[in-house]
Amino acid sequence: FNYTYSVPSRIEVHPIGNDPASQRKRLLYYLKRGPVTRLEAKSFLQIQNLTRRVTELRKQGHRIETYIRYAPRIINGFKLDNRETIYILKELPESTR
Repeated sequence: FNYTYSVPSRIEVHPIGNDPASQRKRLLYYLKRGPVTRLEAKSFLQIQNLTRRVTELRKQGHRIETYIRYAPRIINGFKLDNRETIYILKELPESTR
């Protein structure tokens, strides 16, 4: 698995609210177009609890895989082990194809 972080070239304005159902709708929209990281979900989709939204989508039948990429960094002589969680939609459930 190889994923390079990419900031969306254009952020779409969503006329829907920020309740859990709206967040799931936004997240699924972007997952259909490619991987989503926790940073992207928080910054661009206004989803604070990405794990919960992913779990809810999985319960609806969406096959979403989780990948963790470790990116160690050294800041001021201290080694920090940064972990980035990446979610990928593998296939859509039968009812949404």
